[in-house]
Amino acid sequence: MWLTIILAVLLCLTAGNSIYQKRRTYHMIDRLLDSVLSQEPVAYSDVEEGEYSALISKIRQIQEVLGNHARDAEKEKEQVKSLVSNMSHQLKTPLANLSLYAEILEEEGISQERRAEFADKMIR
Repeated sequence: MWLTIILAVLLCLTAGNSIYQKRRTYHMIDRLLDSVLSQEPVAYSDVEEGEYSALISKIRQIQEVLGNHARDAEKEKEQVKSLVSNMSHQLKTPLANLSLYAEILEEEGISQERRAEFADKMIR
């Protein structure tokens, strides 16, 4: 009888300890993932050595990869912005010239020769 009670108590303690360890692990992983999402560095001091240190190492690697991807995306964004700005600048002068030639062609006192000359400039 006493043996059964002792075994039942040990079983309850083991189950309780297992539940406690799982919750502790869950909360630690939750904290680590919150750090990654908020782009804060993951600290080793939060966890003791052992199984968790391998997990932290992998999370830090993921954090570095995500950081590198974010920096690369920002560089690409700046390159596209620069390219669009450059293209816009390159198009402004020819478009201004076309607009000027069109205005000249609309003038009434311009000779047929000059009209042909400006029309030719607009085409080329």
